[in-house]
Amino acid sequence: MTPNTLQQLTDGHAKRGRALRRALAAHASRLGRKAEVHQDRQGWITLEAPANGVAAHEALGLHDAWLGPTKLVCGPRGIRQRIEFALPRDESADALGLLDQSEARQEKSLRRAVFRQASEMLAHPADRNTHNLIAAPTIRAWVQAEGHAVATDEAGNLRLGIAYAGFDGQMRIECGPQRLRMALALGAWTHLAPAIESAMLELATEANARTRLVRTVWLEGGPRRRCEAQVDLTGVPWVADEQSCFEPAARHMIQMGLAGLALTAQRLGRELAVLADPANRDLAEALNELAARTPWWESHELCI
Repeated sequence: MTPNTLQQLTDGHAKRGRALRRALAAHASRLGRKAEVHQDRQGWITLEAPANGVAAHEALGLHDAWLGPTKLVCGPRGIRQRIEFALPRDESADALGLLDQSEARQEKSLRRAVFRQASEMLAHPADRNTHNLIAAPTIRAWVQAEGHAVATDEAGNLRLGIAYAGFDGQMRIECGPQRLRMALALGAWTHLAPAIESAMLELATEANARTRLVRTVWLEGGPRRRCEAQVDLTGVPWVADEQSCFEPAARHMIQMGLAGLALTAQRLGRELAVLADPANRDLAEALNELAARTPWWESHELCI
């Protein structure tokens, strides 16, 4: 790379960074005074807003009924709604001005569409009047391209195995006209001791906040407890006619969702299995004591 090219890249990134910060500030103002929009160094764009009227103990239980990528995150500022997404792009080409006018218009259109829909989802997270715009055969081809063997169950959902040392499960991908959700069952238990359940719920709450795109679901019914990891992209306008940039964005988000769920299986899936064993009650009690002294958000950054 020549010094002149390097200078072009540096100037281009600085100019684009200033434009993006202005755009994010404008979107935040449209979401409301208490909403926030920001982008990190990896390119992830996050929208957040306060979650009014939601108690900490019920946050993870609400996820299963919600369509779309909104999740509830417990942290130092209480419970907040969060939506995350990342748009694929060639940063060097953009900084050098190599994107043609058509590509630039497509990218702006995609960003506007995503922000518009994300704003609606933050305002109405339980709205079920949403749609999936990506056909099942397309999703199947993308998943297979990532090296997964895919089967179809009787309900038309895609199935693929996820196996690691200490964890063996199946991922379900629901890709009908009204839902696009990747879900991975992490376990089901009955009659958990209170100390064990508290420690498991603490880890599930932390994983929900740390892992990009993935939301954790904790469901209770009598003596039964069930935990599931989900990536729900229902209603996100990734694909649209005559706007080719939407398809790469959709594929990119599917790839990120698969990676996030795989990481959740490796970590939270195995950790919950260990804690659920009554022989490890001492470990559960130690985790509860640690959580009481040091909240999870005082340590390291997001996993994905």
